[in-house]
This record gives sequence, structure tokens and C-alpha cells, in this order.
Amino acid sequence: MHMFKLAAAAALVMFAGAAYAQDWIDFTERTEKFFVNFPAQPKVEEFPYESEYGFTVSAKKFTATRGEASYSVTVVNYAKTPEVMDALGSVAFAAHNIRETHEGKIVYDAFAQIDMIDGLQIQINEADGHKYWAEIHMHKQDKRLYILEARTPPGQPPPAAFQVSLQILDDEGRPIRYQADGVTRAGRGGGAPAAAAVPAPAAPAAAGR
Repeated sequence: MHMFKLAAAAALVMFAGAAYAQDWIDFTERTEKFFVNFPAQPKVEEFPYESEYGFTVSAKKFTATRGEASYSVTVVNYAKTPEVMDALGSVAFAAHNIRETHEGKIVYDAFAQIDMIDGLQIQINEADGHKYWAEIHMHKQDKRLYILEARTPPGQPPPAAFQVSLQILDDEGRPIRYQADGVTRAGRGGGAPAAAAVPAPAAPAAAGR
């Protein structure tokens, strides 16, 4: 009976998440080379980003909201920084900034990967019941840093569908997936990326796929 109740509760959460995300849009950004699901057409902000070594590099932030919830993808282009270590340490530096600027209890802070592109995931429970989630990935071959962030109000499903929908694209707009070495491409998939399915709920949220 206990297992049945747990299974029923998990199914209910998954159904709620799927229902909540079913009318999201597929968003492809060819210039900054990514695909993601957003709840609405995002607003775009360009801004200077100060790197760990004090260099100013270009960045764009794509933000969409639904009610009190907000979802964003920030892309930082490290291609022109003269300091090699800047790009190599960019995930750790971005994670440091998040920890320093977001108040609340950190409930998850560990490795994450998306299509064998490694990174870091952070989850923070805020005092007012909001949940903040971030995932950071550096595509080393292109020197672009991707920072996904979501902040959801109490009672709303976690941003799992947003998280797993991220795909980093090549110059021709094809999704990139590497072998385990993180260098060798796993395939040459073609066409536009498909919207990601909502995964089964987990605690903490899955840190990659």
C-alpha cells in the first residue's frame, strides 16, 4: 500500500508538470546556438559580462515569464577573452556568483551534464517558499557559457521540462551530443530539435541526461 501511494503521488506530480508545460514554445536561437522550451516568447537583453579575470565579454539573456515564475537562458561568449583560464573556469565562477547573490538554503550543488557537455547544477529553497534552480554549462569547443535559471513560486511544479529541453547547436543548427570523452561527436542528427518530454519527478532534479 505504501509503494502504491508513492507511485500515485509521483504520477500526479508528473501529470501536473506535463499539463503545466504542454503549451510551451520551442525556441531556437541560431546566433547563440541553443534550443530550449519557454513558456512564452522571451525578451532579449544584451549586456557586458565581467569575467573572473576582469575582462568584459559580451552576453545575452533570454527571459520568459508565466505568472510569478521566470525562466531564462544567459549566453556568455568567451571567444575573445585573452585569458585561457577565463573560459576554463567560467562554470565555477558563474556558480560562485549565484551562491553569493541568491539567499536561501542550498539543497543541491553538484555536477551536471547535458549531452555529455559537463557543468554544474544548483538548487536553492528561498525563505518565502520560492524555489530557485540554475544549471551552467560551458561548450568548450565554441567557448560559450550557458546559464539556465528558473525561479518558481510555492506549489508550482519544478522546472524539469525547462531543464531537460536545452540543446546546444552546431553552426548548422543541429543538436550536439558528444561521446563520453566530451570531444568526439556522437552523431550527425539533422532537422530542428524536438520538444523534450517531461521526465519523472526526482529529488533533487536530474542533473543531466
